[in-house]
Amino acid sequence: MTNRLILDGIVKAENILNEVEGVTLQERETLFDLADGVMVNIKAFVSNEEAWKKINEYEMKTHQEFAKRLNDARAKLKDIDPIYQWQKGLEFTMDLRFWKAREMLAFWDKITKEYDL
Repeated sequence: MTNRLILDGIVKAENILNEVEGVTLQERETLFDLADGVMVNIKAFVSNEEAWKKINEYEMKTHQEFAKRLNDARAKLKDIDPIYQWQKGLEFTMDLRFWKAREMLAFWDKITKEYDL
């Protein structure tokens, strides 16, 4: 059976992400930091080496995709008036952070069904 601390952490991260829609873009950063932190911290309780490896590989893959999407967003911003770049950039960044957090949360949910962590 998967460690209760891992399952509780997944629920906690999900609850944090459920609050994103109701806050300003600037406030979302704190929620993403919290959710990401919870998902990183629960890795400390993973005892299955194969699952640990898959988690790290998926994190790396997700980070690489995030970096690619961030670079694409930067390219879109280069032709925007500098006065408006900040707001548009913040929107892009928060959308990407939301995507990344949801990707990792879905992965954690999936891996807890595949492995006894």
